[in-house]
Order: sequence, then C-alpha cells, then structure tokens
Amino acid sequence: MLIPPLESKASSVLRFLVENEVDFYDPSFARQLSALRIVPTQVPPGWSQEASLLSSDVGASGGGGSSSSSGSGSTLALVRFSDACVPKDRHLVWTTVPVLPAHLAPPQMMWSSLGLQTPPPLPVVLAHLKCLLLRGNALLDRWPPEALDPPQVHTVEGIL
Repeated sequence: MLIPPLESKASSVLRFLVENEVDFYDPSFARQLSALRIVPTQVPPGWSQEASLLSSDVGASGGGGSSSSSGSGSTLALVRFSDACVPKDRHLVWTTVPVLPAHLAPPQMMWSSLGLQTPPPLPVVLAHLKCLLLRGNALLDRWPPEALDPPQVHTVEGIL
C-alpha cells in the first residue's frame, strides 16, 4: 500500500533529480534509475505493472509495485519510468498507461535513457481508443480538456 509519506518522499527525490539535472544526468545512471519503481503516479483502473503495455522487460526490477486506492477510484502507485508516458502524450494513452505528473517529468534529454517512449507505440494508442469505445461516456466525461485542442487531435491522426 502506497502511504502518503512514501509518495511524498518519492516525489521529493524525483523533484531533486529534475531540478539538479546537470549534476545527475548520465546515461548509465539513467538506465539504472529506469529499473526502479520510484515514480508516484495515478494509474488507470485495472492497470498492472506485470501487464504494462509499454514495458518490454516486465519483471526486470523484481517484485510488484506498491499501490493504494484513492477516493476517486483511481489508484496511486510507484511505477518505473518505462511503464509510464510523458505528460505531452497523456491524451493518447491516459486510460491504459500511467501518465507522469508534469512536475516530476525528467528533462527530455533523459527520456530515452529512462525508457520513456514518445510518441507512445501504436498498440498502446489503439488500446486506449478501444478502452474509450468500450467504456463509452463514463470515460469520455473524464477526457482531459486539453486533449480536444487541434494540435493533439492532429497527433492522434499522425500516429494512426
């Protein structure tokens, strides 16, 4: 169970790394960091790290992630960077993949070393669209408003 002090500490560590990127950026260090489940984020209902659509090395870091439910039905969990998507791609995958909180997103130069993929792979985007179609209005009502802006719509069309 992910308790608030743990979430706070994990967020503090990641904020420190983001704010001091010049001191900590090293591709080797980033690859080692990518194997750890240290990113506190909201995960989609029914999501599991073992069945993550993004991770190609499921189980590489051993053990399951910690998680807890919040009152809104979403789940808070510690995930690996490679199990999440960057905030700019949230409109393409938010029902199927955890989205990194914007304030914890690492600098773009670290994304590939951390295993972050942008844009997300086509199967992940298609799984998101399928989820939206199957769950109907219940999910569409939660669609992020910024996803309706024309640039994001063109991104979806570009990936498809």
